[in-house]
Amino acid sequence: MNQAGLKQPGANQSGVNQSMVNRYRAPIFLVSLVLGVLVIDARAQTDAAQEHVAAAKAGVSPKTAKPEPWHVFNSAFNQMCAEPRPGARPQPVGKDVPLEPGEAAKLTPTSREKWYAPPAKVFDNLYYIGRKQNPRGR
Repeated sequence: MNQAGLKQPGANQSGVNQSMVNRYRAPIFLVSLVLGVLVIDARAQTDAAQEHVAAAKAGVSPKTAKPEPWHVFNSAFNQMCAEPRPGARPQPVGKDVPLEPGEAAKLTPTSREKWYAPPAKVFDNLYYIGRKQNPRGR
């Protein structure tokens, strides 16, 4: 109703404008449909992942009653196929990986004067094309 107490055109008894409802009905339906498909797809991926984990477990489990120690790969399975704990941070990858003590020096580039050796004639048509022997002073 407007300020004069008259009904607005297109509004029902509760005052909801039907054109607004009709305008948003299709997008709301499509969004809910897409969300439903995503939930079903996520469930299918979970099932497929569980099948792969079961196949891996069957592959590492020993086939005999008393297996030799080198036939048991349960530790590898537990390390690679364990689900992450809730709230656990992922292991750092790439630039975020902490370096071991001597690794930082290996990542700094060596100046050309320390490693470059011009081609040198060794014998008739044999030339040495390479670098100096101990570029980092090892």
